Amino acid sequence: MAAVLDCISNMQLEQHLQDDVLSMLLGQLAAVEVEDLPGLVRYLLGSATKANAEQVLTAVRGVLHLVQPSDPRMAVPDRKQKGALQPAGRSPEVLLVKELTAAMQANEEAAAACLKLQAQLQAPAAHRCFDLLVLLALHARGGASRKAVEQCLKRKLLEGHAHAAWISRSLQGHQVGTQQRHAYSGSVRLVHLPMPFTGLAEHS
Repeated sequence: MAAVLDCISNMQLEQHLQDDVLSMLLGQLAAVEVEDLPGLVRYLLGSATKANAEQVLTAVRGVLHLVQPSDPRMAVPDRKQKGALQPAGRSPEVLLVKELTAAMQANEEAAAACLKLQAQLQAPAAHRCFDLLVLLALHARGGASRKAVEQCLKRKLLEGHAHAAWISRSLQGHQVGTQQRHAYSGSVRLVHLPMPFTGLAEHS
């Protein structure tokens, strides 16, 4: 898959062909080998345009449950892989967070679509670990994105759209991923919430 994505990235395709390729790859999210998942997610979000960014982000969010670190797509822990451990720096979850962050840093359209989607989530039960991770990725962009994320989280917590338990659950269940904040340059600080987040959680 990595070689395929490199090849596609270097091709000068017309927009309608790029859209066809993107649609085809979106269909592979649930079936691709787990080691290829981080690179595929980065390509999908990194290639999203203003016209399709919401569709791409929604599709990625729908597949990534981030419950089982050995396969971030799994909605329930995989008991069969209970004893299968990988080096922390090569964990699929760690690599996925890294590539997700890189895509959000690089693609303004994906970042804007993410903020729009998060603003539309108003039911506490609808919030997932994925949502917090992408908000942290956007927060790491700094500037206007940082301010927008802090405002978004403040609104969610103060208006009851999300609870502090969502933040705690999203972090506490992902020790391997959250402890690798120094594994790559420009990473999101996942071990501890940024101070504005912590303050919001305390007042929710």
